[in-house]
Amino acid sequence: MSAEAKSLMELIEKSYQFYVYLFTVFVVFMGVARWYGKQVWRKREESRRDSSGLPVAALYSGGSFESSFTYTSLFQGGLTGVYIAVMQLMYVVFMLAYFRGIQVFTNSNAAHPVDIWGVVSILMFFPVFMLGYFTLIPIISFRSRISVRNCIFPVGIVLVGMAGAVAATVLITDKSTVVAAQFLTVAILSLCASYFIGMSDGIRSADPESNYPLVSVELNQGTGFDRAWLYERTDSDYRLVTKDGTNHIIPTFNVKRIRKI
Repeated sequence: MSAEAKSLMELIEKSYQFYVYLFTVFVVFMGVARWYGKQVWRKREESRRDSSGLPVAALYSGGSFESSFTYTSLFQGGLTGVYIAVMQLMYVVFMLAYFRGIQVFTNSNAAHPVDIWGVVSILMFFPVFMLGYFTLIPIISFRSRISVRNCIFPVGIVLVGMAGAVAATVLITDKSTVVAAQFLTVAILSLCASYFIGMSDGIRSADPESNYPLVSVELNQGTGFDRAWLYERTDSDYRLVTKDGTNHIIPTFNVKRIRKI
């Protein structure tokens, strides 16, 4: 292998590693946005349920926080947002191939390259507006459980991002710069989408009936429970919440039998 070829291979390898690193960091940030949304909205929903007299699982041991804020869990949590963004961007790829042919991805000397950026800048409106729509789905789905004022900041970011993508198309004449701005908008909207996915996760996780098994508990000493939700089991105890919203910690040695209803 010649010195020039070896140098080129080293450059490609370094660039590849750099872009993989950037992608990984971005996915983790999306996972952080989802985790943050889940934590914030779970607390808000628990507060709302508590004030309404609805059951809330309130005596967690605390281990769930540490287990959810790890590199692996954050990376996995961010993949959902990445999947949504990639699916929207695939529309741009397929439509570009449909209008200009597959050679547009393989022939660097294709005629009228400037026109390609013009087509891409128009096609990019689809992922921009679809990601904006995805951020609104949790708000619409849980409109009876959330306060609009608690969503002003993230919704504002989404609206400003979408408006910025439109303004860039009108105000900037260099279409390649427009596409770069649109990709930045897609990245920002993806982070917002991850936050709103976390919102949905948090609101759902605050409802014991939707997340935990309904059980009957027979105790060695004391009165058992005919119907209660078992939301955590540790090495030393069981943690339950009843329909009236009362939480109980029952030592393992005092549990005679637990039966799922």
